Amino acid sequence: MTAGGGAGEWALVPRALSSNARYRDIPELHRLESTGSPCHVIVHEVAADAADEPRDYCSGHAHEFAELNVLLGEPGALVYDIVLGDETITATSPTTVWIPAGVEHSANLRRGSGTFIVVYLQEPQDSSGG
Repeated sequence: MTAGGGAGEWALVPRALSSNARYRDIPELHRLESTGSPCHVIVHEVAADAADEPRDYCSGHAHEFAELNVLLGEPGALVYDIVLGDETITATSPTTVWIPAGVEHSANLRRGSGTFIVVYLQEPQDSSGG
């Protein structure tokens, strides 16, 4: 990391989903989280082909900042159920989902394998994440 919050490199470190009260751990997902970066980044790796089933490990919540979700993988290989207010989106890789500040939302793995990336577009006030 560079001094003064300029350009630099920040490590992604393993962190259990359950380290945040609004999540519970699921075996299909491995979570990495940025530490000390000026923009909070969370990477969910789904290495094995997860069976098609509802998981509901992420409860509805809202932030004071916008959020960008990125689903990476072969076309159609990774599927998430993303709830935005009263609407549910079935997001399929490769794609992005924009979540404006203040919108109640949740994102839960539905099936497949790939990478789900969360980027907070304004730094959260504390470093406890998600």
